[in-house]
Amino acid sequence: MINYKGKVPKYIKPLLDSFISYCNSILGISDGVNLDIIFRKVPKNQIGFVNFSKIINGKNEITIDSEMGYVAMLYTLAHELIHIKQIKGGELSVAGGFFYWKSRVNISVPEYNKISRNYDFDKYSKLEWEKEAYENMHSIPKQFKSSNVYSDLVQQAVEPNLKFILSLI
Repeated sequence: MINYKGKVPKYIKPLLDSFISYCNSILGISDGVNLDIIFRKVPKNQIGFVNFSKIINGKNEITIDSEMGYVAMLYTLAHELIHIKQIKGGELSVAGGFFYWKSRVNISVPEYNKISRNYDFDKYSKLEWEKEAYENMHSIPKQFKSSNVYSDLVQQAVEPNLKFILSLI
């Protein structure tokens, strides 16, 4: 079940629901997983993020910048859903003050927080789980646009704003 919190226009929800369901299917995330998507203004050095501590404790939460465009939002959701897949699949974990990637210590939580807070993109994008997310986030919206899920959504869309946004993808 997907729960939306914050400001998100009602007309965009069918797109978000379809896209998230599509992502879940190709990433191997169960469609039965509860997912909270929070739309709010985020710090200027971020566009979206997963709350690692909440996901590790069983609460799937993604925060998305409410001021970004809808097409960029899809790429950001794909990126963050990849992190949920990594955590649910056991590739990425946090324990004892360290992030582990594929069972090997990768970085300490304080180091990660410093990189994240200062948004040192060079260091951040070289973290193994970020590399995977950045490498794969671009193909998912393109695959979605070629899918039957997208075609069905386009055919069923009646709301003019949704039709316009679908034409931009």
